[in-house]
Amino acid sequence: MAAAERFMQQNPVPGDVYSFTWKNDFSKARNIGLDKASHPFVMILDGHEKFIDGHAKLRHIAQNPGECEVFSIEVRSRFGELETSFYQERMFANHYRYHNACHNVIVYDNAKGAMLSGVTIEHERSPALMNERRQQRISMNLASLYERVKAGDRRALAQIPQEYISMGDHHKALEALDIYLREDIVPRERYQVLLKAAMLAFWTEQYDRCNYYLLFAGENNDDKRNAHLVMLGTLEKKMGNMAAAESYLQEALTIPKPIYYWFLYPQFYYETPLKILENVRDKHISESLSQAQD
Repeated sequence: MAAAERFMQQNPVPGDVYSFTWKNDFSKARNIGLDKASHPFVMILDGHEKFIDGHAKLRHIAQNPGECEVFSIEVRSRFGELETSFYQERMFANHYRYHNACHNVIVYDNAKGAMLSGVTIEHERSPALMNERRQQRISMNLASLYERVKAGDRRALAQIPQEYISMGDHHKALEALDIYLREDIVPRERYQVLLKAAMLAFWTEQYDRCNYYLLFAGENNDDKRNAHLVMLGTLEKKMGNMAAAESYLQEALTIPKPIYYWFLYPQFYYETPLKILENVRDKHISESLSQAQD
């Protein structure tokens, strides 16, 4: 609150600062801000984000949105040394509200949405920017978790990887997940842990290891979910194997009630499986035509 007020004092930006009693619900907190906004369109930025391109275009669209009501914007994200890029709904008509207590989503008709090019947000969560108190807190959490493991609390193993992720150390997070996977985990949880391990392997460019985790996830998929298939398709796309990518994505689309885990795996899921498939098909056709001409 004090930091926000200092920012308003130091920057000639019209606006107000509002407080909110925390209720363990991120959507409620965000929606309070939306309720206070007066413009018909709103733009969302987190405290560790900034615009690096596209200011003029956003202003123009906010005044002339046409039939679209929700706009996805490129977010360039840095976690330590890792850099990723994804699209997320960040500007929308102010009658929309967030859902879910933890991983917030805007629910809307796809026909009302559009993806903006030439507009970029930089999202940075670098260990170099962590303050000393946070570093100490993470170290204390890890020490406590390891003591619990030594005392026989095997469930503490499940929490250790997230602490390493918070530090930006994805290699140690992956090794910690490997240890946890040796535990007697129910299939549903094992499926989720394997997906997270695959994500970390992808981020650390261990693609064979990523593939192993995803195939293993398929063997632990009692609920007929398709997240591992979408990730396998995306991995094959990354490796340039367009025919294999199309095969996995086609299979993913046959599952009637898929669970995509949009919030956990942005590297894979900020495009829908159908959108990825269309992109894969375009590349596959282009490669086939090129080979035929040769």
